[in-house]
Amino acid sequence: MKTKIFSALVLAGVLSVGANAMGGSACGGKMHGGDGFMRAFHDIKLTKEQENKLIALRKEMMNKHFDMQKEMRSGHSMDSYITKNGFDKAKFVADHKEKSLKMVEAKADMMSKMIAMLDSKQKEQLMGAVKQ
Repeated sequence: MKTKIFSALVLAGVLSVGANAMGGSACGGKMHGGDGFMRAFHDIKLTKEQENKLIALRKEMMNKHFDMQKEMRSGHSMDSYITKNGFDKAKFVADHKEKSLKMVEAKADMMSKMIAMLDSKQKEQLMGAVKQ
């Protein structure tokens, strides 16, 4: 049970990072960006096979997220941006933009795979669900 709760929290974190990186949020009753996209899948009738694929894709995304977090932590430390002349803002921004882009690309890859597993009727249902 604790593992499931932890996994759900981690997944929520992964999705919020992806949604925030994409400028997404759920506001005003409308679904935007990553969060709404994931919630919209609850409104679609999936086969057992599709549900299993969805679970596998989410696990894949979590693993990618963990790998990216490790890379971020091991990559550049703050001492690489602070010099005797001050703070290298340009390098800091460039490095963090690159890391954010990788997160967004991973999220977009997952979303693409999720949509690809749907049939045409389910894609129409998804379109309707994200518009709500």
